[in-house]
Amino acid sequence: MATYAPSMVSPQLLPLVPEKSQDMALRKREYQIDCQIKEELRRKDLIVKAIEYVNNHEEAKVLQLIDKWRDVAQKSSNYLLNDLQVKAQKMGGAAKLRQLLNSAFQDDDLLQEYQLFIESDSYHDLTALEKSELHNKMALLQPDDTDDEFGMKELYAMLKLDYSLVFGS
Repeated sequence: MATYAPSMVSPQLLPLVPEKSQDMALRKREYQIDCQIKEELRRKDLIVKAIEYVNNHEEAKVLQLIDKWRDVAQKSSNYLLNDLQVKAQKMGGAAKLRQLLNSAFQDDDLLQEYQLFIESDSYHDLTALEKSELHNKMALLQPDDTDDEFGMKELYAMLKLDYSLVFGS
């Protein structure tokens, strides 16, 4: 193998060294393509698993497992609700507990901000849909002292869980 002196090599034969900005752009594009490949592989695996479930007729088994875990979640929710109701009664009722919870999260300040906003001029510029959404949010913040017990939906709202997932719609 022959070696060439630097003066003997033509500039066309030297490898092109990309600039830093080009190099960064190429790395970024390579990363994006790698992410796309991983996403497509994940989707392919998901489709393969779905086809496997359909071919093996495991849909009934999956539905049975859903019912089983939904039943477990319902029973656990009932236990939590009963425990919460007992504690609320010891504290002086559900209204007292709601008041304590609202003061802990300072919903009163937010309710006052909503009321001040309604009195402002910018409230009148809102559309009817935006006004109704604002009133719905205010209604959620206002304490409901009519019933003296907690309900399951209220428990799920406190726990930030999806009620319809466990109990259906």
